[in-house]
Amino acid sequence: MKKYALVISLVVLLLVVTPALANPHEPSGSQISLFFSGTQEFPANTAFYIRHGWSQESVEYPLGLFDFGLEVDGVWVNETYVERSTNVGEEGPLFDRVWVFNFPAGMSGEHTFKGHWYVPCQVALDAGTVTECPIPGFPYESKTTEVVINFQ
Repeated sequence: MKKYALVISLVVLLLVVTPALANPHEPSGSQISLFFSGTQEFPANTAFYIRHGWSQESVEYPLGLFDFGLEVDGVWVNETYVERSTNVGEEGPLFDRVWVFNFPAGMSGEHTFKGHWYVPCQVALDAGTVTECPIPGFPYESKTTEVVINFQ
């Protein structure tokens, strides 16, 4: 009986303490934007996050076909989490999908960050970005930026 009481106590303790340890859906530090290519400076070993994505006025194309990817020094990085929200205004609903990449320990030295924004090929065709689209839902890289950041 004492074993069961101990196990139940440990389970209750884990349920109470675990959420307080960290909130995985919070950005860490200050935001660094990759929207425009160029060079930036940022304090070394200081927490930061990168947050980019899409806002859509309609769901003519599935939201999952709009994507954002991040490379750091040529290596693809997994997002920490994705924010999803819907706001309703005078023009109708606005669907947001934003990828957040946390770097809680920061970095030091010089690093190259590349942001990649993807849309369905048909969206790029409608916008005049491409001249042909054999597969309307095929991902098309509509924007790429490269930012060199010196962490000092």
